[in-house]
Amino acid sequence: MLIKRSRRFQGPKLSGMLLHETGRLLHWLEGPRESIAALWRSIKADPRFPGALTLLERGPDRAVNDAIAELARLAVAGDTAGLNAAIATQLTLGKNLRSLCSELIEPACRLLGDGWSEDRYGDFDVTLALCSLQIALRVLCAMQASMSEPTNSTARRVLIVPQPGEAHSLGGMLAGELFRDSGWIVQTEFPRANDELVETARQAWFDVVCLSLSNVYERRDRLEAVAETVRDLRLGSQNFAITIMVGGRVFRDHPEITAARIGADSVYTSVSDAVDRAELLLSARFDAQSEDPFIRDVPDLPAPLPAGWLWLHRNTH
Repeated sequence: MLIKRSRRFQGPKLSGMLLHETGRLLHWLEGPRESIAALWRSIKADPRFPGALTLLERGPDRAVNDAIAELARLAVAGDTAGLNAAIATQLTLGKNLRSLCSELIEPACRLLGDGWSEDRYGDFDVTLALCSLQIALRVLCAMQASMSEPTNSTARRVLIVPQPGEAHSLGGMLAGELFRDSGWIVQTEFPRANDELVETARQAWFDVVCLSLSNVYERRDRLEAVAETVRDLRLGSQNFAITIMVGGRVFRDHPEITAARIGADSVYTSVSDAVDRAELLLSARFDAQSEDPFIRDVPDLPAPLPAGWLWLHRNTH
């Protein structure tokens, strides 16, 4: 069997591993998609393996991985012209801002963080890289005609803020552009402390607050501070039922850190998901309220409520 297996592996750039235990075989294959497909057809046709199953199939796109590495390299070098050209190339391949974020920009940020952890990059390198990425993306967004501010006064409003004390704001900038592209009214602030953030939420009505940590570093040590910020926002916001979402690399790398742990309504692991999550949360809240006869029978109230109004809500949960 091993001799026949070695002959099968004479195809182009095929490698892998064969494990055997108590009559069961596990065959791990790596190589070009076409070569793997041909080899797998040969294995499936072999009468000795009538029950062969594919347990996992992953085809990492090396072109995408190369593009991610190139973006990180150009960013560390501060080559904004090169970044603009690389992003323009991706646009010609059919990518839009949302897919650029999830497939290239955010992975490039994580690659920078990994390089910092491995002492390949210093703090200055990471800061320069993030500034370069932000400049290049600002150019891209300025070129998008669909990025114009909506004029509809009834559009939903979102407040985009980094966690007070968080120096990395690229994730928030990307989220803001995606919300704006979806017709939301976007306000971006950079509060130095919780009281500044709460005052902003007290002075104006927001349907959603997007609170972000770094997309480069994990920042697990700041989760308690995030939970405190969420509590302060709920107590001080003009919208008593404000929806709070949090994002950052830590939530992607550690899915066990849930929204409930920090008191938020949702976490998003990619800025490309933030808009959909926000709209889903608001729709679910509206549907729940419309089914409550107490809420349904109350006449429409102005928003925001003027001073002196008292709103009573029966909490059935």
